[in-house]
Amino acid sequence: MNWKIDCLYFGKMNALKSESTPGFDTNLKLWLPILGFLLRNGKRNILVDTGVGSRMCPNGKFCGVLPAEGGEKFVIESLKRINVACDDIDTVIYTHLHSDHAGNHFLFPKAKHIVQKDEWKELQEPLEYFMAMGRFTYDFKIIQEFKELMSVSVNGNFQLDEGIMCYQVPGHTLGCMALTVNTTSGMYVISSDLVNLKCNLYPQMETMLDIEGREIKITPAPKNIGPAIPSFIINDYYNWLNSVRLLQAMCAGPDYLLTSHDPSLVNKSFS
Repeated sequence: MNWKIDCLYFGKMNALKSESTPGFDTNLKLWLPILGFLLRNGKRNILVDTGVGSRMCPNGKFCGVLPAEGGEKFVIESLKRINVACDDIDTVIYTHLHSDHAGNHFLFPKAKHIVQKDEWKELQEPLEYFMAMGRFTYDFKIIQEFKELMSVSVNGNFQLDEGIMCYQVPGHTLGCMALTVNTTSGMYVISSDLVNLKCNLYPQMETMLDIEGREIKITPAPKNIGPAIPSFIINDYYNWLNSVRLLQAMCAGPDYLLTSHDPSLVNKSFS
């Protein structure tokens, strides 16, 4: 079965590129989008992630640190742009529960909410590394809120529907998930934050697009650096490397990689 993928703009944050690619382009600041993905086949509307909630962007700063914008209005408007209402969503699947991915869960009370069991556990007992760059990456208030939703915790890899596979890919977080989605133009890989930008998985890239669609030069990594570039938030580098190799095996190339923060993907659709 073939699906349509809509890349949804749920807000943005202003950060140094070197937070995503440590040691490279240390003075380059970018507006990075906060993206969700809608998967449609004419019968089902599956939403991947819900963006950052307004309470995690006080005074226009994500977690009180990075300049940012987000909140429920961005989710509602992004769905409205493609003629979809919140009540049309039958399933929400969370790649992980960081606050820029799970912040607007309450907009979908009729949907089934799916998360990895290990991610749910990590939300309640986070490792100390989450206090990175002076900010917590989890919103602990969602613990009780999730209990009031129709939520399902899964364990490991599974088929969500015909043409959609979900894989537990630990590294960024213990319960991080990636998805493969079949379309008429090929199979796309939704990587979440296992790799933040396309150039994390394809480190020899020499250019990228900014959020306005302009091409900018970036520094290609030496070929001996390894198979990919880890971001500065990784909880287990051994697991991360194994998960990255899985992505590389599944992904046909940069055009088929859908990360959660790559500026080139804003409002793009694939079918």
